[in-house]
Amino acid sequence: MPLAARIGALGMTVMIIGMWATRPAPECVMPAEPRRHINLARIVDREHLAADLLESERIARRYSAALAAAATEKLSLLARPGDLADQCQAALVAQIATAHNVTADQVRSATAGNR
Repeated sequence: MPLAARIGALGMTVMIIGMWATRPAPECVMPAEPRRHINLARIVDREHLAADLLESERIARRYSAALAAAATEKLSLLARPGDLADQCQAALVAQIATAHNVTADQVRSATAGNR
């Protein structure tokens, strides 16, 4: 293998290790979105809520999986990963509801027909 290729491979390895070591801690937070009133009579708004709900489910799964991988022993004392995902999901639905001036129940019911 040429020297340049070895140096390149070493550089990439160092970069990947550095990125892994400095990754942000997992958070149970929806991405920033401007506050906007949702009109549940409009299909586009219900579809927006459905997309937000799907995103919240993905975030909750990743959040609980990251915590489970990072501290398995501590989690067994605090809560099961499924419980953490459910708690995170509930918090995310509340964030969605607040951002769109609707209730959490309206978020869940408005998206039920769009999945």
